[in-house]
Amino acid sequence: MALSPNAFFTQELALAFDNGAVVGNSYYAAPVPESPLLLRISFQSTIRQGEYGGLRLSMVHADRGPIDEIVLSFADHGTFRARDRAAGRTDRSDGYGVFRDFTPRASGPAPWAGGDWTRLKAAVTRYADLWFSVRPTPPRTASATVARTRSLPLAENAAAHGRRR
Repeated sequence: MALSPNAFFTQELALAFDNGAVVGNSYYAAPVPESPLLLRISFQSTIRQGEYGGLRLSMVHADRGPIDEIVLSFADHGTFRARDRAAGRTDRSDGYGVFRDFTPRASGPAPWAGGDWTRLKAAVTRYADLWFSVRPTPPRTASATVARTRSLPLAENAAAHGRRR
């Protein structure tokens, strides 16, 4: 099986955004209707061709283009911890915390098989919630306002503390 972003985003990661779609190698979502913001998720390449170490999340504004970007690594989120442990890989081993798609396969498991997507999916959801929060901002009250203090001129301040200038 060759790298199939559609299968990855819809079956493995299975994000719960209402307005999400896979286009090419990326997933796009507009969680809030009529928002100028769009979430784009794509695979983060490593220095090797056909090797992926995480997901790149970008917040794209309709008029301004990309306005924020973050990379969530598979290693940091323990995505392939069980797979790598079973294969005897450590964080210093070749292939740790990544998946590879060097040659297209007609059959067999997907290159990302064996991944635990729980923590990574939660991180993607938290990132989207930061940008697409629809919770109202609480109103400011008089008690929440910080009172300004007036500082004394230098001579008065010194006299108040018993010092001469």
